[in-house]
Amino acid sequence: MYSGCKFLLTVLITGCGGAAGQGILKALRNKGDLRLIGSDADRYAGIFHLKKSRLSRVYCLPYGDGSNYISEVINLCKK
Repeated sequence: MYSGCKFLLTVLITGCGGAAGQGILKALRNKGDLRLIGSDADRYAGIFHLKKSRLSRVYCLPYGDGSNYISEVINLCKK
């Protein structure tokens, strides 16, 4: 995919436990050199999908309309 690159592109899939997140995950999981990270507001939904997906890790983030959502996403991206 990214020939010559020596690193994996990391993609954060928010809402990985929902239908839209699962659709994005399905579209990306066989694309090759990607490191897929998931997040969901429901900690159990993300963990449930971790076993049957190509997600490297799943994080619990606040709901998208929460006052600290953006700062939490930024902090996660810095990891």
